[in-house]
Amino acid sequence: MDTKKYRVLEEAVSLGSFSKAGEALGYTQSAITQMMKILEHEIGFPLLNKSHQGVQLTPDGQKIMPAIRALLNSEEALQQEINFIKNIERGELKIGTFLSCSIHWLPEIIRTFQYDYPLISLDLFEAGDDELDQQLLDGQIDLAFSSQHGQSALDFIPISDDPIMAIVPPNHKYYNRSSIKLEEINDQPFILSEKSFDRDIHRIIRSHNLRPDVKFASQNGFAIISMVEYGLGISMLPSLILKNYSGKSHIIPLEPRQSRQLGILVRSTKNLSPAMGAFIKCSKKILLA
Repeated sequence: MDTKKYRVLEEAVSLGSFSKAGEALGYTQSAITQMMKILEHEIGFPLLNKSHQGVQLTPDGQKIMPAIRALLNSEEALQQEINFIKNIERGELKIGTFLSCSIHWLPEIIRTFQYDYPLISLDLFEAGDDELDQQLLDGQIDLAFSSQHGQSALDFIPISDDPIMAIVPPNHKYYNRSSIKLEEINDQPFILSEKSFDRDIHRIIRSHNLRPDVKFASQNGFAIISMVEYGLGISMLPSLILKNYSGKSHIIPLEPRQSRQLGILVRSTKNLSPAMGAFIKCSKKILLA
């Protein structure tokens, strides 16, 4: 099967533009337009709408796009297998990540991986928990760094335990404490991570029936740290976000100890491409050293 037109469709949808897709794939805009007309004729219904907002899938196009991405991912995995058998370690990986992972983990992993596999290109997509899950399920990315949060349709490969800590501003009554009991969070002015970006803090609050006085919510852990420093409330954050923190606020262990399990999410551990397997192996080597 010739999947060239499907790959052009995926690129046009991803970039939201025929011209940008043409630049990325080496086609003229008129060639892209013609290929999409032929594809829609072959399939039998419209796939794309063009507006001032760019190129978007029609409702019918949205229905078949996951299957198209699965086809393209299978083709990429097949080509990788062929290349690895021929000792040509070539391919492409689309990796989902979150902000603190991008800062503290990925630079060393990418440097090591690119040294070992210089012909495998890496594309990074940064988002929150919910969006990364959906991108994996839709086939938009190959794997994602994530915490373990019970997404039954995906497989989780554990790597690291990450403690959850309290962070309190200067002059707070808890500032000089060596630990904070979970129930002492109740009724305290609190800065909360948005659930779609970080489910772990919400899990702790829900499972222990905590009642913090939530003043603000943010998608960005570093924004939460800043708000705590300015005395707007206390918070709970994963240790990875707080790594190398040297500000005025105090980081304090929770009692009993709380943590999240960090690792890599994939659609199936039974169907890893060679590039995915190599990247996961490299990540474990770096993070478990």
